[in-house]
Amino acid sequence: MKERSKRVLVGMSGGIDSTATCLMLQEQGYEIVGVTMRVWGDEPQDARELAARMGIEHYVADERIPFKETIVRNFIDEYKQGRTPNPCVMCNPLFKFRVLTEWADKLNCAWVATGHYSRLEERNGHIYIVAGDDDKKDQSYFLWRLGQDILRRCIFPLGDYTKIKVREYLAEKGYEAKSKEGESMEVCFIKGDYRDFLREQCPELDTEIGPGWFVNSEGVKLGQHKGAPYYTIGQRKGLEIALGKPAYVLKINPQKNIKDNRIIYEQYNAEYHKRKH
Repeated sequence: MKERSKRVLVGMSGGIDSTATCLMLQEQGYEIVGVTMRVWGDEPQDARELAARMGIEHYVADERIPFKETIVRNFIDEYKQGRTPNPCVMCNPLFKFRVLTEWADKLNCAWVATGHYSRLEERNGHIYIVAGDDDKKDQSYFLWRLGQDILRRCIFPLGDYTKIKVREYLAEKGYEAKSKEGESMEVCFIKGDYRDFLREQCPELDTEIGPGWFVNSEGVKLGQHKGAPYYTIGQRKGLEIALGKPAYVLKINPQKNIKDNRIIYEQYNAEYHKRKH
């Protein structure tokens, strides 16, 4: 075992990005310890096999129950309140990086690394999160709530790479099949439409909140909606209401009372939005 300062705990999903992270850090002389957080779904067999191929320590942290009780519960509750959650922004500081740092301490690792497309810079004694080089994959905003104590231990090797370059790197290192895999899911615990997930996890949702009315900004009823949790502010498509002109969701009032369970629908003015943005 190398000294603590050369041991890095890598959050290892078994996907493209965490695989490249492990290989890059190995090349830099670090001793890699892989930890796969099992928060949903099946046993992480891919991660186990990759760790064995790379010859690194590997552990599975079974966090399914606490993950469901915190991150998934919050995801459902936010939609119930008419808000659109970003589970990654909540998960990273309160769950993912907390668990990874706890395991890093337990396994004598000075550093924690993940496959986020982000960079870190030190300025005037503070660590700043900086956008990654790939503007299409930049994930710095997912990390904005991490504290200085955690950021000082973090390494993000992919921050200087584009996704295309990461795929090329894996292929060059003999992981060609891995390099051709598809993108990971936007929300790790949802496969498919989030509305189906809400109904599956909360069967009483439709009864609890129920349908209501689309109204315009003057309060005129335009048609019925299926329930506030199934819509997001700014949504234009999939509303199943015909007005003969483009419109979007301006505001959501998710209250049960039929008088209040309203989604305010506003005409979309493309020229106005073009000027504003």
